[in-house]
Amino acid sequence: MNPPGLVDRVPEMLLLAQMAAIHQAVMMLARHLNHVESIPQKDCAEKALNKTARTFAAQMDTLKRYRSKGRQVMRV
Repeated sequence: MNPPGLVDRVPEMLLLAQMAAIHQAVMMLARHLNHVESIPQKDCAEKALNKTARTFAAQMDTLKRYRSKGRQVMRV
C-alpha cells in the first residue's frame, strides 16, 4: 500500500527526475562547448545547448504551475 499523498506527488516526482536529467545534459553540453575547435562545431554545440536550456526553463515553469495548482497570487 502506498503512503497517503504519494499518488498525488507522482507527476511532480517524474517531472523532477526529467529535470535532473536535462540539467545534467545542459552541464555536459556547456562543457563540450568550451572545448570545440571549429566554427561549425561551435554553432552546433550552441544550438544544442540553447535548446536543452530552454527545455529546462520550460520544465521549471511547468513545475511552478503544478505546485501552485493553477492559482495566481497577486501581491500589492
